[in-house]
Amino acid sequence: MPFHEQLVDWNKPLIYLSGDSHALVSAWQSIKFRGVPHLIKPLLVTGLKCWHLRPESNFYPKYNFWNIIPNAPRGSHVIFQYGEIDCREGLVVAMHKCIYEDIAEGAAVAADIYLKVLFEIKEKYDYRIYIHPPSPVIDVTRDIVKIFTNVLKEKVLAVQSKGIMWLDFEESLLTPDKTKLISDFDLDGTHMNPKYLYLLESALEKVVQD
Repeated sequence: MPFHEQLVDWNKPLIYLSGDSHALVSAWQSIKFRGVPHLIKPLLVTGLKCWHLRPESNFYPKYNFWNIIPNAPRGSHVIFQYGEIDCREGLVVAMHKCIYEDIAEGAAVAADIYLKVLFEIKEKYDYRIYIHPPSPVIDVTRDIVKIFTNVLKEKVLAVQSKGIMWLDFEESLLTPDKTKLISDFDLDGTHMNPKYLYLLESALEKVVQD
């Protein structure tokens, strides 16, 4: 029976990516991991903010997150791609209400919540965890995403020795003046084009865990 040459090869090993709608960009795409082609299997949790993961939250995406995560087998390599939705209105509104002095302070709170949960997941499932930078696609929130990314990156780099690794390619997504997304990486004004995955692949190879 003939198959289209671009159909997914289901015999490839899997690497997992848990994210909001941005996870659909890389879903079932093939990248080289440890020198071997792998499929990216999505662990999709639409609408999730890092802020939703705090203990007192009862918002549905948080429960969906905890239901989806165990679908990756114990010991899997899992990329987490969250934080962009936090940058759309929540941080700005909180700052305007004087809950935080500035965007960076609010980002630090959300990032701490995110990392605390990831360490819980790592301990429970023995995952090898990698943090994907938030996607800087939306023009009006890009400056906020950049602040959030810098805060999150600093926190992740401080704990990398504990087994949560930062995928360092966020600067490569932007134009030389760092004000715009490189046009080839724009899919629809909100999500990135899968063309960026060679950057993800390269970043993974630099921090791959046993």
